[in-house]
Amino acid sequence: MVCVPMKVAVVSPYYKEAPELLDRCNRSVQAQTHPCTHFMVADGHPVSLFDGRERTEHIVLPHPNGDYGNTPRAIVSLLAAAYGYDAVAFLDADNWFEPEHIANCVEACQKGPLDWCFTLRNIWHEGKLLCPDHCESVGLW
Repeated sequence: MVCVPMKVAVVSPYYKEAPELLDRCNRSVQAQTHPCTHFMVADGHPVSLFDGRERTEHIVLPHPNGDYGNTPRAIVSLLAAAYGYDAVAFLDADNWFEPEHIANCVEACQKGPLDWCFTLRNIWHEGKLLCPDHCESVGLW
């Protein structure tokens, strides 16, 4: 039996975040140890930073939806399903993943038949990790 790696899409809607935050978000997805495609979704205010970037799909919605990224997440989740992705992860544009994040989620999902996999988040303040005891926790349901 050949084990085929999970095809993972990461969806990040953005509105008017600073380009350096968007870049950090995207680069964290590009640095994942498990390959994935990052869907950067402009909610009415596109930034050309992502045009032509490796493993990045830049989706531009024609105008802002005013719902905190819910419409972009829903639209691109359907698109990812239509494109044959096995899993969809969500990452806010002003956040980032640690390099093993997606690999840890995939590993958890492959341990049993799961509909959902979720993780706890790291909380940082002024460059200091505030919750070191909760890092890399994976929850299953």
